[in-house]
Amino acid sequence: MKKIFMIVIAIAVGLSAMAQSKFVPEVVAGMNVSKIDCSDSDSRIGFHVGARCNYYINEVNEGVYVNAGLLLTLKGFKFYDLYLNPYYLELPLNVGYSYPVSEKVSLFGEVGPYFSYGIFGGDDGESVFDKEYGLYHRFDWGIGLRAGVEFERKFNVSLGYQIGIADVCFDESYSSRNLTISLGYKF
Repeated sequence: MKKIFMIVIAIAVGLSAMAQSKFVPEVVAGMNVSKIDCSDSDSRIGFHVGARCNYYINEVNEGVYVNAGLLLTLKGFKFYDLYLNPYYLELPLNVGYSYPVSEKVSLFGEVGPYFSYGIFGGDDGESVFDKEYGLYHRFDWGIGLRAGVEFERKFNVSLGYQIGIADVCFDESYSSRNLTISLGYKF
C-alpha cells in the first residue's frame, strides 16, 4: 500500500511540474455527508479543505483538463451510539471537461480515482486507526465524480460523490460513501 501511495504522490508532483502556464491552482472547502455501505449505519456530517490544481490540455480539446488535489477531509459514520470521526489526507486525481455556457459561466464535470490516508481521528479518546482498538484501515481508495458551475473563471460550486472500493473496517467488508458540496476559488 505504501508503494501505491508513493506512486500516486509522484504522479501528482509530476503533473504540477509539467503544468507551466496551463497550471491553475485552486483552494477548496466544503461539506461531506459520509457513511459506510452498512444498512445499520447513519450518515455523518464532515468537511474538506485544501488545494487543487487544473492542468488544461489544449492539444487534445479546448475544455479537457486534469485535476489533482490534496485535501484534509473528515469522514465517518454513526453506528447506533458509536460516532466515528476519521480524518484523512486525500488525493483526488480526475480528468474533466469544462463547457462554456456564456462568457462568464462554465459547466464542468470530472471523474477519477481518489486515494486517502488516515492521519488521526477517534471515538471516546481512542484512535479509530489503532490496531488494538481501532475499527478503520488507514488506507481508503475509490472512484469520485464531481460536477459544478464556474463563475467568471474564478469561483465555482460543485457537487460530488465518492464510492469507496477498499474495505475500510477491520472486521467487516464495508466500503465508504461520501457526498460532497464544495466551494472553490481559482487564482
